[in-house]
Amino acid sequence: MLIVIVIIGILTAAIIPRLNSARGRANDVARKADLNQVATALITYQLDTGKFPNTGDTIDKISTQLIKGWMTSIPKDPANNKTFSGVQWVSPWLDSQYYLYRSIRKWGMDDWWFVLMAQMESPWQANYLICSGSEIINSSDEYSEIHLCQKIDLWSSCKAASTWDQECKYSDLSQLRYIYKY
Repeated sequence: MLIVIVIIGILTAAIIPRLNSARGRANDVARKADLNQVATALITYQLDTGKFPNTGDTIDKISTQLIKGWMTSIPKDPANNKTFSGVQWVSPWLDSQYYLYRSIRKWGMDDWWFVLMAQMESPWQANYLICSGSEIINSSDEYSEIHLCQKIDLWSSCKAASTWDQECKYSDLSQLRYIYKY
């Protein structure tokens, strides 16, 4: 009987970390789907109104604008049940597990393009890193200046991509992001 209990204990110790990892990957897949849903609503909003919601608008105003005619509800993060935030700006010290919206420039035109962002739990789902103040996405950033990672590896310090499809390295899981660019 003691041998059976020890074997069950060993199997449990081996399986639990894998279940947590699978849950994190599932949460990341749900976050990507949520960002696609919000992006579709934002694009429809832009087609109907001629512009994207202003990044300076409050969370409630952006949410109200999207729900008014383009979404039935604002998605919530699968891990913490937090709502898409519609924050005014993105910084490296964001509270984790929020969906972020930021209007950006493209071809010199302000607020005609946007990024949506979510913090990720697993590196193979992320495509961007937040390392320091130099990686903050501002409304004055040009679409082409936001470089996504081809591959993300663990390293001793954070290094974001400086060109398209460059390898990024991170030192902390909190630096991992997925960005939807439109």
